[in-house]
Amino acid sequence: MWVVHKLKTMKKLLFLILIVVLMSCTAEQIMRMGFIPNDDPATPPYGKPDNVETYNSSSYQSVTYIYNCLNGQYVKVTYSRGRLTYVWNMWTSSTFRTTGICK
Repeated sequence: MWVVHKLKTMKKLLFLILIVVLMSCTAEQIMRMGFIPNDDPATPPYGKPDNVETYNSSSYQSVTYIYNCLNGQYVKVTYSRGRLTYVWNMWTSSTFRTTGICK
């Protein structure tokens, strides 16, 4: 009985510590710890692309990887993020696929 009570107390303590750590970190620090998935635009998703397009401004950034015929498909993967204040938002990704140009 005593051991079960100790385990419950330890679980509560660990949960409390985790909450305190997460509340004291920025979103980018949490992503680096692996708690929030983050698509890394510095790494092409399917190996070496045929073309790379980048755009940077004071309020918007994007990186687009273009694969002309990846497994019989034209694939375009874009990572983008913007900001409304001084803090950048997390990267988001979108993928466009078509078989129109590959034969």
